[in-house]
Amino acid sequence: MNTNNTCTKPTQRPVFYYAVTIAFLVLGQMLGLIPIGLMPNGPFKGLAFAIINALAIILPLSFLIQKRGQFTLKVTFRTSHKAPILAYLFVLLGTAGIILAGDSITSVVHMLMPKNVQALMETLYEKMNSMYMQMLYSEDLSLLPVSIFSIALMPAFYEEFAFRGFLQRNTEYLMKPMYAILGSSVLFTLVHANPMGSLQIFGLAMLFGYAAHKTDCIWVGFIAHALNNTFSVLVMHFSEDTGLSAMSEQSVWILIVKIIGGFTLIFLAFNYLRKLNSPIPPYIPSTKYKSDMFQNYQ
Repeated sequence: MNTNNTCTKPTQRPVFYYAVTIAFLVLGQMLGLIPIGLMPNGPFKGLAFAIINALAIILPLSFLIQKRGQFTLKVTFRTSHKAPILAYLFVLLGTAGIILAGDSITSVVHMLMPKNVQALMETLYEKMNSMYMQMLYSEDLSLLPVSIFSIALMPAFYEEFAFRGFLQRNTEYLMKPMYAILGSSVLFTLVHANPMGSLQIFGLAMLFGYAAHKTDCIWVGFIAHALNNTFSVLVMHFSEDTGLSAMSEQSVWILIVKIIGGFTLIFLAFNYLRKLNSPIPPYIPSTKYKSDMFQNYQ
């Protein structure tokens, strides 16, 4: 019988949660290849891919949480708390800032690259865009909502629940929260496999992770994530030239203004979030946890 009113630290180590997250992400991608190989190009191919990914990730994680999880589904997936309205606004501002600054820095790096490296990166960028266009493009604009749902909304949903929910939430109390945010952000960046967009992806992951920790609400990051994805889909759908060469044609002064403006928005977002009091019990660097802290929290 426990006489000192403490509960033992969970036996799972952080590597367990990273391994599980990677395993189900890989499973989703492999199963998603089925519609890609069988269905004709167009938005419904992307829709099938997104639904299969979501089911292959969310359902097994939910089952695992119910069987072996330290928290309930609501706590793990961060749906038990409401975030302040201003948190949504500042995270959206931070998202815009990361895209502005990230795109501009990427353009500067691209301009400084040797010509042969520039050509290689542009080829990779165009091939990735081509792959997405096969899954979302249709001349019939009535199908555009299908593209937005499958390429923008669904990935934002299962990625936020997997990374800022399952992975980060379960590692926040096994290590310092900033390490948990950093770890989930690095993995989030790696699985996107987008070298030229890695700066923006990592920045967004850190912002969404920090917002999730400070508000303990999954919807703050989800809304910003979904809107960012939607904007990307619209740009890919309607813009004639979204390649790296077009990004690099901007004047140096415009790039400098965008970088300064972007970092200003990023500062405002993180500064607002920093002042919030997280409802999550504080990290305790010990092998024991006070039971009342986590019992009251759950």
